Amino acid sequence: MKFGKHMQQNMPPDWRFNFLDYNGLKHYVKDNSTAWNETLEDKFVGMLEEELKKVRHRPMVLTR
Repeated sequence: MKFGKHMQQNMPPDWRFNFLDYNGLKHYVKDNSTAWNETLEDKFVGMLEEELKKVRHRPMVLTR
């Protein structure tokens, strides 16, 4: 099973909006890999920073 699909299928439902869009980031890189340049890299870094905000702003809840 592919990592992105495995991640989607096994994440807790209430965390759905706080996980990185791994597949979206992967497809952006894959779709632009033949013409990669500084502009595309800057856009990717912006996309990644937006995804990281979702993770950073998730309140940490410890369960036992």
